[in-house]
Amino acid sequence: MKVRHFLQRFSCLLLLISTSSQADSTVDDIRGAVDRYLSSHSEQLQARHGENVRVEYSIGHLDSRLRMAACSEPLEAEPNGADSLGRVNIKVSCKGASPWSLYVPSQVDLYRQVVMPVMPLARRSQVQEDDVELREVNVATLKGSYFTRIEDVVGLETKRLIKPDRPLVYQHLQAPVMIKKGEQVFMTASSGALSVKIPGIALSDGRQGQQISIRNKQSKRVVEAKVTGPGQVSVAM
Repeated sequence: MKVRHFLQRFSCLLLLISTSSQADSTVDDIRGAVDRYLSSHSEQLQARHGENVRVEYSIGHLDSRLRMAACSEPLEAEPNGADSLGRVNIKVSCKGASPWSLYVPSQVDLYRQVVMPVMPLARRSQVQEDDVELREVNVATLKGSYFTRIEDVVGLETKRLIKPDRPLVYQHLQAPVMIKKGEQVFMTASSGALSVKIPGIALSDGRQGQQISIRNKQSKRVVEAKVTGPGQVSVAM
């Protein structure tokens, strides 16, 4: 009798242990779902940006005592929002008989070569090739559009003092002044095969691609023209 009683109690204990293990989705289960998603996401980022980038990710802290109801289906993980770089919250969901969801903070970093100054660049100075170099930076932390080719910044003018520890971004630079106020320019007006050049006077400074006012030296009429080069503008006919 004692043996039978012991076996009954032992069987009940095994059942409780088995039920308990099936009743919980543990931290390891949740981290596994996040890891699978971030691994796939990193591969997609690598494919999108090419071989010259490096992708790393980390999963935020989860309390080891965390227990969620057992899920009858594999856990699903997806980003909470459109952000794919930097700090991202990954939503882990159970869509089984007892549904639940929670958010796991994570970090996705993308390293690539970007253009950075090698010395301070004064305000209103034109960038020269020797002023910059390529360095690997975590672009997930950058605000604004950055440059990945040195030739894209050479000849541009700085809008402000640029420190050497910061990547160059589009907001820091502008096209240089090509035409100065009061300067004589030539206006090119084209229509099909017909093209004429008319002398004029610039009424303001102008940068490449900018629209400025030009006074026709012959008719004295003021027109809007687009800066196309040093001393050159184009007008619509």
